[in-house]
Amino acid sequence: MKNYLLILAALFLSCKRDATTQPTPPPTTAEKVTIHLQLSGDITTSIGDLRKAWIAARSAYDSTIYGVNIRTGQGTLYAQGLFDNTDSISIDLLKDSSYIVNVAAIKRGSSLGLWWQLSTDGYKQYAYPIHRTLRNHMYYAANETMETGFIDSLNNMSIVTDTLTNTFAKYPLSEADTYFGSTNYTARDSSNTTISLQLKRLAFAIRYDIHNLTSGFLQATYGGQMIPDTIHTNDTLPIQIYTADLFRTQDSIPGAQLQVTLTWINGSGNAVVLGTKPIRPKRSSLTAISVFLTTDSLNVTPNFQLTDTTWTGTTDFDF
Repeated sequence: MKNYLLILAALFLSCKRDATTQPTPPPTTAEKVTIHLQLSGDITTSIGDLRKAWIAARSAYDSTIYGVNIRTGQGTLYAQGLFDNTDSISIDLLKDSSYIVNVAAIKRGSSLGLWWQLSTDGYKQYAYPIHRTLRNHMYYAANETMETGFIDSLNNMSIVTDTLTNTFAKYPLSEADTYFGSTNYTARDSSNTTISLQLKRLAFAIRYDIHNLTSGFLQATYGGQMIPDTIHTNDTLPIQIYTADLFRTQDSIPGAQLQVTLTWINGSGNAVVLGTKPIRPKRSSLTAISVFLTTDSLNVTPNFQLTDTTWTGTTDFDF
């Protein structure tokens, strides 16, 4: 009878241990599959017009960079890498394991580019939210500490404001042309080594059309959401491109979230506020802001108009 009770107790303890034991993570010594990324969707690459008599020299901030962040199916960080050459992206995944593959591509667009500094070993070190060095190589959690916030958000990027002084500014809506894609993937077949991933453009554009600006200049502010603009011309200005991280889940910015205030600094240096209006930029669309001024030495009569048009990104930029 005593032996019978001991057997029951052993069975009970065994069942209790199994109920509380966490799943064992896949061993790092398991068979691995090397895969490559095939990027498509909104992002495209093109060759410049060779008929141009000259080509502007590329600056140190011109490169499009690609952030690759891999998590396991349970959300644990597995591997990360920062690249400026998609041909060098290869990822070793454990066979029969599930992963979440996130990729961000960031172009400088209409700005001077993403700010970086040299690391102690001579590589470009980018600030938050990238916060990695550009090495064109994947790094794995088994061997290196992962950056927990790496491309989880694309707000508040550090954008160069002056290349000579290497200064930068950070705003929630950064002046950059950004793309993002995410997919689930299970490495089951060693003969199928390509992940096809569509990247979605997370950008909108603004263009100013200024009419009858005969003196002074305009200042545009955006409630702290975007870097302020100073407008000195009476002509149509170049398109400016901004990233909105919320475009990952929706196609427009809520109307109350972004407002533009225009102020005319007249020839005497006095500031005349033309007005404030909410704008609701749509993903991959252009918002044209037209300003009509009727001015004399005594008064100003502003007319401030907004229009939305589909923007396909066909305007030429030297990326």
